[in-house]
Formats: sequence, C-alpha cells, structure tokens
Amino acid sequence: AELASGGRGRKRARTAAAAGPRPPPATATSIRNLDADVDGLRRRFLGRVVPPLGGQVKRAVMEAASPGVSPTFSRMSGIQEWRNAIMLFVNVYGDGYKNSFVGGGVEITWFAQPRQWEGTPVVQRLVNCDGGEVAADGGGEAVHFDETPVLLFCREEGQGYVYCGELAYLGHDPARIPIRFVWQLTDYEQLKDAPPFQSLVANCRNLLASPRPLG
Repeated sequence: AELASGGRGRKRARTAAAAGPRPPPATATSIRNLDADVDGLRRRFLGRVVPPLGGQVKRAVMEAASPGVSPTFSRMSGIQEWRNAIMLFVNVYGDGYKNSFVGGGVEITWFAQPRQWEGTPVVQRLVNCDGGEVAADGGGEAVHFDETPVLLFCREEGQGYVYCGELAYLGHDPARIPIRFVWQLTDYEQLKDAPPFQSLVANCRNLLASPRPLG
C-alpha cells in the first residue's frame, strides 16, 4: 500500500479531531508528566547498550532518561509517551518479528500496536512529530502539535537496549492494521560503525531471511 507522507511532499492524514481529548496522567511521576533527558541519552548512550538495572532492560532506559526521578510507565508497551518525546522499543528477536532495517540501518519500517488506528492520539503525535498546525477532518479548527523527538531503542534477545538515536518521519500506511511507519535514523552516520548497532542490523537481516514456521 502507498504511504501517506509529509516528508515526501504529500499531505499527511488529518484525523486528530476524531481522536478526542486524552485523559490526564494519573500521577506526578507518570512519564506523560515528565520530560525525557534527550540530550543526556544522546551524550551517554548513542550506539551503546543501556546497562540493565537488576535484569530490567526497559526500566534501565526509563531511569536513564529521568535522572533523580523513578518514573511510572506501562512496562509491557513498546511505545512510551513522555511529555516532550516518544520512545519506541523494538525487540529484534522472536518468530513474529517483522520490523526491518533498510539500507543497512539508514531507515527502519516499524509497526504500531494492533489496537491503534490513525486517529489514536499517540499515532497522531508520531505522524505529526515535526510539529505545527494540522487541519482537522471535517473542516474543523486546526490542531496544534508540539515538535516531538521520536527515540528508537532496539535490543537482541538477552541483551539491554541499544539507543539508536532520533527518528525522522518519512511516511505511514493508514490502511494497514497494524499501521506501518517508515522512519529515517537521523543519527545513522554516528551509529553505523558502532558494534552494538551493527549487530542489531545483522540480526534483523538474518531473522527476516529465515524461514518462518508453519502454523
């Protein structure tokens, strides 16, 4: 299916009005009430493994992004919404693996969660991560989106997450469930020679080339 894209000269889908308001975060330590330390993550971990905390790999990333605060978040979700950023977590292993690095890691195709559609607030935030005014469906008032860094973390089985830097939106397939996105890894030049990143790309390539079990 053809991608809807803002980065390639086509208008993005504008379904923000249909999504409705999001509920307020429940607690002061919810990551939706906190700013991720984007600069600190880049300085300390770009192309490197974030050391697990007592075997907790995702918790280690969340703690690293919020010095001085132990943040609350949904441990099972691969999409983590901070007040100022969104983190995408990809496990590069398993029979159902389908995300793929393109061009040796210059781009990645990534799938949202099956229950999410184009009007889901976090999907709208991802599509409009560049920020600005977006025309609402049905000719309603334009909706403002803040610029939102999208941060990629990937890991191999039994390992901690590698911080793969920031992503630039290239397009998405709104007709597909789960929705397929294409992202550019904006830090590729700094990542391409990092052994943890090279290992991720090679493992991804091997997984997608392996025969899938029938069932």
